[in-house]
Amino acid sequence: MDLPVKHFKEVYHVGTLRPEERTSFSFEGKMLSVSVHPHAWTRIMRRYSPTTWVFRKSNYPAEQVCFLDMHSILFNPDYADLKQRLSDAALSAHLVTLERGYNYSVYDDDFELERTFFTTDLEEALLETGLESLAEDDPDTQRLRLCCY
Repeated sequence: MDLPVKHFKEVYHVGTLRPEERTSFSFEGKMLSVSVHPHAWTRIMRRYSPTTWVFRKSNYPAEQVCFLDMHSILFNPDYADLKQRLSDAALSAHLVTLERGYNYSVYDDDFELERTFFTTDLEEALLETGLESLAEDDPDTQRLRLCCY
């Protein structure tokens, strides 16, 4: 099986490159996040006056940088085995922790689509969904969360 990858001419990181200076409230924790939309992230982070870094293969301008397509790995059942191996490796390396929590979906009238959220707070999940209880044994009640050191 081929690895799912994404190729880009260049990607950007908005903010610091020093892990110790990153905040603990991001999904990527102390890992490096990149985007192809630096202007959007500059607007989001405007109060921090962030620096924008560009990453490209400078030795071979015609080549592209390559990343694993984590969206495919996480959500495509064809990659379930790879997802499990990567999850096990990340747990062993203490890059992630396993947390009990709850998935819930709500319809977003503004965008006319259903949005799925994850929370570790049962009361929040119940309040947002209007349900009286959620199944504790649902496999979706455990998620990997990046460690923030």
